[in-house]
Amino acid sequence: MPKKQLKDVFEYPPFKALKLTPEEKKQYLEVATQIYANEVACAALPAGQCTSGSFLHMCLVRDEDTGKIVIKTKACPKKKLQENYLVRQFVSKKLDLSLTNKKPDYPVVDVREERLNQILHESIKKNKIIGFCLQGSVGVGKTYKIISYCNDMALINNRTVAYLFLPEAVRQMKDNFGLDNINNKQMIDKCCQADILVLDDFGAEYTNAWFYLNVLLVILNYRCEQEKPVIVISNLKMNKLIQVLKKNLTTRDNKLDAETTNIMVSRLIDRLAMLVDNTEYSYEGPSKRLKKKG
Repeated sequence: MPKKQLKDVFEYPPFKALKLTPEEKKQYLEVATQIYANEVACAALPAGQCTSGSFLHMCLVRDEDTGKIVIKTKACPKKKLQENYLVRQFVSKKLDLSLTNKKPDYPVVDVREERLNQILHESIKKNKIIGFCLQGSVGVGKTYKIISYCNDMALINNRTVAYLFLPEAVRQMKDNFGLDNINNKQMIDKCCQADILVLDDFGAEYTNAWFYLNVLLVILNYRCEQEKPVIVISNLKMNKLIQVLKKNLTTRDNKLDAETTNIMVSRLIDRLAMLVDNTEYSYEGPSKRLKKKG
């Protein structure tokens, strides 16, 4: 093996941290080369794929008792990323998105977006979960940004995430025939328990009082009690979202009277406001989807 390649192998940070002796380097050269090649190959694959079907990698560690080098297995970082999504309603290829590990695919054209980027980077750095409402027109990159943030929080800080695309969540729960269905119960539980809950495309869901009162309010109530923030993504500002909630809660299948309905709307809005910390970020710009297609 060329000297340069040998140097690359033992300059690999996990090997460098072991402070291998010349004798150990010679003894474990073949294994170390195999491990290094596998790590490089795996890093080049999308986040949903690993060189091992079990998402396990071989590694070298120094035994604390004997001080000797031993061969063990460790979980691929991608396994942790996938497992930390308790609910994930977006395609696997978006697990590659990151705010911290690569240059952004799209330039920032709005100073308000740049400010939000700073806030998200600070949240990742301090491992501090934040809640807010992100509003903007179609195609400006709201979902792209928040998925990137969630990926980093899950991978870097080991945070669990429930990412709901609200129109799809409503459809799934209707297809599963009510709250007695085990899949619906599990989804509600996971949304309650996750460190980070994202409600994407809020206001675009086609639903009625049943979903808001028996699903969303249950989740928001629990998260308020546990002080677990929520991130809301919408094309609508918060005042417009309130109008949507009122409209959907006054559908014909709602058996509640007007006064009770208004109380329920107030409860939903109060809890949402608390969970997003009464904070709304908004930025605009040209559609990044159209630019990508072009």
